[in-house]
Amino acid sequence: MNLGKSLGRTSWYWVKMAILGIILSTTSPSSLGCSATSGDGLSNPRESLPEALNDFHAHLLWARYSEAAGYLPVQEQTAFISGHNDELSDVRYTEYQIGQVNLNYEGDEAVVWVTLTWFREPDYTIQYIQLVEIWRLDEETEYWWLVERSDPDTYEANLEQSTVALPGD
Repeated sequence: MNLGKSLGRTSWYWVKMAILGIILSTTSPSSLGCSATSGDGLSNPRESLPEALNDFHAHLLWARYSEAAGYLPVQEQTAFISGHNDELSDVRYTEYQIGQVNLNYEGDEAVVWVTLTWFREPDYTIQYIQLVEIWRLDEETEYWWLVERSDPDTYEANLEQSTVALPGD
């Protein structure tokens, strides 16, 4: 049985549209390399933590390190860009997954667990790395900034050192 003949031209059109609808409904604009903005074009992805997270990591996937560095404090931007252009020039990020997001009570700091999938040319062996990122909201600009990235072990060690013992413990 020839599937093309049995469905006909009109039916194939609707099958293609249904598949396209599924793809577009499950893909975020930032994963396609587009900035998420509202219809008026005035929205800034930095003003929403989920949009800032997706925008930053999408820039990594597309190797737009200058744009990704815009989420870092100014004094760290040059080192971030040169690090990716020099030492990590053969690294390609292929996917990211935002895991657990812990927002503090005030809503101005978030601890985010991220898994990056990457490979190094010319080996092309897929690797995974898990990072813990600290994001802070600047009250003045209302922008989210990535202020720290570390591996989970370093994050846990720093957390244990900063824990203050309560009287009677």
